Amino acid sequence: MHGYFMDIRLYNQAKSVAEPFAFAEYRKQKLRAKIDLKREKSRVPLPIVPTVNKELAEKLLHDEGDFITNKKTNRKVGDTERTLSILKDPRFRSLFANPDMQIDVNRLLR
Repeated sequence: MHGYFMDIRLYNQAKSVAEPFAFAEYRKQKLRAKIDLKREKSRVPLPIVPTVNKELAEKLLHDEGDFITNKKTNRKVGDTERTLSILKDPRFRSLFANPDMQIDVNRLLR
Protein backbone atom coordinates (compact mmCIF):
# COMPACT_ATOMS: atom_id res chain seq x y z
CA MET A 1 0.00 0.00 0.00
CA HIS A 2 2.88 2.34 -0.60
CA GLY A 3 1.66 5.70 -1.73
CA TYR A 4 -2.02 4.80 -1.97
CA PHE A 5 -4.73 6.36 0.13
CA MET A 6 -7.26 3.93 1.49
CA ASP A 7 -10.44 4.45 3.42
CA ILE A 8 -9.83 3.61 7.09
CA ARG A 9 -13.04 1.58 7.29
CA LEU A 10 -11.91 -0.63 4.46
CA TYR A 11 -8.46 -0.97 6.02
CA ASN A 12 -9.93 -1.98 9.41
CA GLN A 13 -12.18 -4.51 7.71
CA ALA A 14 -9.24 -6.05 5.84
CA LYS A 15 -7.16 -6.10 9.01
CA SER A 16 -9.90 -7.83 11.02
CA VAL A 17 -10.17 -10.50 8.32
CA ALA A 18 -6.41 -11.04 8.35
CA GLU A 19 -6.16 -11.21 12.17
CA PRO A 20 -9.50 -12.41 13.54
CA PHE A 21 -8.30 -13.07 17.12
CA ALA A 22 -6.19 -9.96 17.65
CA PHE A 23 -8.68 -8.35 20.03
CA ALA A 24 -9.05 -11.54 22.05
CA GLU A 25 -5.26 -11.75 22.43
CA TYR A 26 -5.16 -8.10 23.47
CA ARG A 27 -7.79 -8.72 26.15
CA LYS A 28 -5.88 -11.75 27.44
CA GLN A 29 -2.69 -9.70 27.71
CA LYS A 30 -4.44 -6.92 29.62
CA LEU A 31 -6.10 -9.39 31.99
CA ARG A 32 -2.80 -11.18 32.58
CA ALA A 33 -1.11 -7.84 33.35
CA LYS A 34 -3.80 -6.95 35.90
CA ILE A 35 -3.51 -10.33 37.60
CA ASP A 36 0.29 -10.04 37.77
CA LEU A 37 -0.02 -6.58 39.30
CA LYS A 38 -2.39 -7.89 41.99
CA ARG A 39 -0.06 -10.79 42.72
CA GLU A 40 2.88 -8.45 43.22
CA LYS A 41 0.89 -6.29 45.62
CA SER A 42 -0.35 -9.24 47.66
CA ARG A 43 3.11 -10.65 48.36
CA VAL A 44 4.60 -9.83 51.71
CA PRO A 45 8.33 -9.11 51.60
CA LEU A 46 10.30 -11.20 54.05
CA PRO A 47 12.95 -9.42 56.11
CA ILE A 48 16.53 -10.24 55.22
CA VAL A 49 18.34 -11.46 58.31
CA PRO A 50 22.13 -10.98 58.29
CA THR A 51 24.41 -13.96 58.83
CA VAL A 52 26.50 -12.30 61.55
CA ASN A 53 24.69 -11.82 64.88
CA LYS A 54 21.62 -13.50 63.49
CA GLU A 55 19.99 -13.93 66.92
CA LEU A 56 20.33 -10.24 67.71
CA ALA A 57 18.91 -9.24 64.33
CA GLU A 58 15.95 -11.60 64.74
CA LYS A 59 15.29 -10.18 68.19
CA LEU A 60 15.40 -6.64 66.82
CA LEU A 61 13.08 -7.58 63.95
CA HIS A 62 10.70 -9.17 66.44
CA ASP A 63 10.75 -5.95 68.47
CA GLU A 64 10.09 -4.03 65.26
CA GLY A 65 7.00 -6.17 64.68
CA ASP A 66 5.81 -5.38 68.20
CA PHE A 67 6.39 -1.70 67.54
CA ILE A 68 4.27 -1.80 64.40
CA THR A 69 1.37 -3.53 66.12
CA ASN A 70 1.55 -1.19 69.09
CA LYS A 71 1.75 1.82 66.77
CA LYS A 72 -1.69 0.92 65.43
CA THR A 73 -3.15 0.92 68.94
CA ASN A 74 -1.47 4.28 69.75
CA ARG A 75 0.36 2.88 72.77
CA LYS A 76 3.84 4.13 73.48
CA VAL A 77 6.59 1.55 73.37
CA GLY A 78 9.89 2.03 75.17
CA ASP A 79 13.07 1.64 73.16
CA THR A 80 11.65 0.12 70.00
CA GLU A 81 12.16 3.32 68.03
CA ARG A 82 15.87 3.02 68.69
CA THR A 83 15.92 -0.68 67.78
CA LEU A 84 14.24 0.08 64.48
CA SER A 85 17.10 2.29 63.46
CA ILE A 86 19.90 -0.05 64.60
CA LEU A 87 19.39 -2.48 61.72
CA LYS A 88 19.25 0.32 59.16
CA ASP A 89 21.82 2.67 60.68
CA PRO A 90 25.16 2.77 58.80
CA ARG A 91 27.01 3.22 62.10
CA PHE A 92 25.98 -0.27 63.19
CA ARG A 93 26.35 -1.94 59.79
CA SER A 94 29.63 -3.62 60.72
CA LEU A 95 27.92 -5.24 63.72
CA PHE A 96 25.86 -7.33 61.31
CA ALA A 97 28.38 -7.64 58.45
CA ASN A 98 31.82 -8.15 60.00
CA PRO A 99 32.45 -11.69 61.35
CA ASP A 100 34.89 -10.24 63.91
CA MET A 101 31.95 -8.51 65.59
CA GLN A 102 30.13 -11.81 66.25
CA ILE A 103 28.70 -11.94 69.78
CA ASP A 104 30.06 -14.95 71.66
CA VAL A 105 26.99 -16.49 73.29
CA ASN A 106 29.04 -19.05 75.24
CA ARG A 107 31.06 -16.33 76.89
CA LEU A 108 27.90 -14.54 78.03
CA LEU A 109 26.55 -17.68 79.72
CA ARG A 110 29.56 -18.17 82.02
